[in-house]
Amino acid sequence: MKFTSTLVGLVAVFGIASAHMEMISPAPLRSKHQTPATNVDYDMVNPLHADGSNYPCKGYLNLVGGAGGNAVATWKAGSSASFQIGGGANHAGGSCQASLSLDNGRTFTVIKSFLGGCPPAGTSDWGIVIPADVPATQNAIFAWTWFNRIGNREMYMNCAVVNIEAGSGAAPSVPFSQRPGIFKANINNGCGTLEGSDVRFPNPGPDVATIGNSFAAPVGNCGTAVDYPVQPEEPPQVPATTIQAQPVPTSLPGGIFIPVTTLTTTTAAPVQPTPPSEPTTTPVEPPVTPPVTPPVTPPVTGGQDIGPQREWSPCTQEGVFNCVGGTRFQRCGSGLWSPFLQTAPGTQCKPGVSNEYTVIVVRKKRTVRYRQAPRILGNM
Repeated sequence: MKFTSTLVGLVAVFGIASAHMEMISPAPLRSKHQTPATNVDYDMVNPLHADGSNYPCKGYLNLVGGAGGNAVATWKAGSSASFQIGGGANHAGGSCQASLSLDNGRTFTVIKSFLGGCPPAGTSDWGIVIPADVPATQNAIFAWTWFNRIGNREMYMNCAVVNIEAGSGAAPSVPFSQRPGIFKANINNGCGTLEGSDVRFPNPGPDVATIGNSFAAPVGNCGTAVDYPVQPEEPPQVPATTIQAQPVPTSLPGGIFIPVTTLTTTTAAPVQPTPPSEPTTTPVEPPVTPPVTPPVTPPVTGGQDIGPQREWSPCTQEGVFNCVGGTRFQRCGSGLWSPFLQTAPGTQCKPGVSNEYTVIVVRKKRTVRYRQAPRILGNM
């Protein structure tokens, strides 16, 4: 039973890691929310690859203009628009950006930055204004990006095809051509975000909404910080009919560090079943089986043992795990070593550096004794 409960706990831990957030409207490329939905990506909630190989837009921009790649919304320059986010685990929010590409994803220009509180759990609506000087464009790419506050250091990105109509109105104080490019981190580009705080974008652009109150600058080569006026903003409206309330963690849960998309999990070889401590029947003769002492599962040697690495120090083997002593591990992500996390109770990791995170279920030493059956004596 202890072995079963341990495995159930591990499955629960990995399940938390796989439940994230996604853009619902405008419906992203390959989203189940498209009408009609074709070639659906049922892993839409997953982050971009840690090596950045599917940036931008999870590699789906080749669909633009073809089947499943037509515009799903029409917005007008100078007018208000909105997008909707939903899903399961919001990892205590984080910071998000809304961006627009007019060149099929070669460059993205920030429309609005949301510092902290993005997104809440459940389904939420977010308002933006399309800059008045955005030129009319067919098949523009609207992108929602998210950097989660707790959990593994990741970058989420969903992209939808939209049409932009020419608008009217006063020219913005900062021309669209001079707005900053999209913020990128945690995708092997030398820039990373810190766990436990909402990332403060170095250059958020002229339209900024602040919802959170605990921020940290990114680390690494993340560009020059620029000061822009920040407008406090209330959290987005969450429809009561669609919200999926979840408790906000008060501490950093180490379990959700492991991303399912890059994890290969193995278990130790099966152990012979432990005999029951009490026999089901009473034999006439004493049992001849000696006391059974199952061996303790020893730590399994992994790859090269490099010992503990300093948090946020440079690393070169992107995505590898470094298990130290079988009881704690860290990971190389975006060129930086993460903080250490402890293994789940009753488990060990495979010591050394490896491309895979191997879970070893540890069984405690236990001695099973049989009760001697009563001896039958003959007539004296």
